Amino acid sequence: MVLVMVLVILKYQKKKNKQIIDDVKSTYDVVSDLTRQYEKGTLKLTRGMKPEEALEAYIVNELGKARDKAGSTANDSLDDMNAGKIMATTGARGSSLKRRSDGRYFGSTIKKRR
Repeated sequence: MVLVMVLVILKYQKKKNKQIIDDVKSTYDVVSDLTRQYEKGTLKLTRGMKPEEALEAYIVNELGKARDKAGSTANDSLDDMNAGKIMATTGARGSSLKRRSDGRYFGSTIKKRR
């Protein structure tokens, strides 16, 4: 019985991992398309932004969506008794959204230091 449960859990986790990988690949395809549009000069520009700035904004937006999707998929795969999931959902250590925002902050400070 335990072996069957373990196999079901592993199959479920493998499915979730594949979903995350597929989502990331899809995002890379979108980013490649945006880059091609920029190179051809057909990228839709945002008011007040140079083409390079618009490209960066679009890419950051797409990567943010991919990160959020991967986080949601990973969070869904965690057991309800998982300590990290409990802390995020109850607010004991901040919400999932706050954790994502902290990641954005730390990522941007690392980028600026380079």
